[in-house]
Amino acid sequence: MSRRRSRTAIFQTLYQNEFRSDSSSARPDKNFFLKNLNDSDTAFVFSYLRGIKEHKACLDETISRYAKNWKIDRMSLVDLNIMRLAVFEILFCPEVPDKVALNEALELAKQFGEKSSVGFINGVLDQVIKK
Repeated sequence: MSRRRSRTAIFQTLYQNEFRSDSSSARPDKNFFLKNLNDSDTAFVFSYLRGIKEHKACLDETISRYAKNWKIDRMSLVDLNIMRLAVFEILFCPEVPDKVALNEALELAKQFGEKSSVGFINGVLDQVIKK
């Protein structure tokens, strides 16, 4: 269960960073979404945030390739950041099974996205996994 809470904190931080020009969310004492996580989970969150930031261009290119008729700048920021997290896990975290990354993304989409988010994210991630 702590990994699910950690992924939620990762998504929320990614989404928040879309609207911030400072890097205060990179500090554990300034990131509101980390308040209920232990030190191990906080370390997990920050390792993922660093990895997603480092590979953002690759993640966005991969999402663009499989999101038929959608450009990154036209996607919902909720959907986009959920997919960035999932694609990061699929491409760069071999210890996470693809189906787990997909399922966790769909759970985030149900919680934070719109009605159409689950189907859209499922379609894109399914293609990423198949390729």
